[in-house]
Amino acid sequence: RPSRHYTDSGMRWCDAAETLAGPGENAGADALSLADPAEVAADIAAYARAVGADLVISYDDAGGYGHPDHVALAAPSRAAASELGVPFLEIATDPDSAGHTVETHHQLERVAEALRHHRTQLVVEGDQVVHVGGQRQAIQLVFTLREPGAS
Repeated sequence: RPSRHYTDSGMRWCDAAETLAGPGENAGADALSLADPAEVAADIAAYARAVGADLVISYDDAGGYGHPDHVALAAPSRAAASELGVPFLEIATDPDSAGHTVETHHQLERVAEALRHHRTQLVVEGDQVVHVGGQRQAIQLVFTLREPGAS
């Protein structure tokens, strides 16, 4: 099959505090948020199979802070995990959500290095990221992981 290429869907801030994102106005035809979820799930499963993944982790249905691509990945990631027969955990948006808290403070440099691979989206400055729109926030180092449907 021919390979698929997804582009960033873009976003805009939906609140004055710049903590909740929504779809951008100019998403291209190959934007991830516009892709067929079944194709996205197949691509995730193929990649996970190729690297020997034994677990899939993605955002919950709210997509973290609401970025349309994060929202678009939740269901296909669950479907890919199901197809592969591996556990699926989601990064819960609700900090009071039942789940397993993972603190990665000791991994700041590793997390920062991973974030640097998203240079079209952000710049890492010390323990903060600066988004392309100029928004600055601390690098997230505490996550709540839960199985889908847990409350």
